[in-house]
Amino acid sequence: MESRIEPPRGIYIADSSMEGAGRGVFAGERITKGTQIEQCPVIALGNPRARARLRKTELVNYYFLWGDERLRVALCLGWGSIYNHSFAPNAYYEKHMEENRMDFYALRDIEPGEEITVNYNGAPNDTRRLLIPGIPAASGGPLPSKQPRVVQGILRRMRLLKLWLSGSHSSLFLAAELSIF
Repeated sequence: MESRIEPPRGIYIADSSMEGAGRGVFAGERITKGTQIEQCPVIALGNPRARARLRKTELVNYYFLWGDERLRVALCLGWGSIYNHSFAPNAYYEKHMEENRMDFYALRDIEPGEEITVNYNGAPNDTRRLLIPGIPAASGGPLPSKQPRVVQGILRRMRLLKLWLSGSHSSLFLAAELSIF
């Protein structure tokens, strides 16, 4: 396992022009298709309850699902958690779970000053709606609801409990989502 990770060159952080995005990662120089943009160390959280805990904090928009079954979460260091989402991304990421690392690559040529974006679903062409709070519906985030968030949370837990009782999903995952152990 290679433990050396080089700092990124030719990229910088600035305010994004995307609605509600805050900061983003930008190309400081031309990045050609296929170029590795950044290698990011990852802190993998092994506790199944970590996801439920993070969802209640300001880190809700900064973690990645981790592990083969995506039951754990990880915090991506470097600038990995600051790349914004797009359904027309110019970059993609690869997870290296055994090395606790994520690598970001240019999907196409990226021009200086252009924001570097990835598809949060993983695959660059996956257009499934994101269930991540804070991402505007126009950008692929959750659709607005007339129900208060508390009611949405209760209904979500009821659906998960029904799945758990029917044995349809991993008990460990559902218990972590329900925060019952």
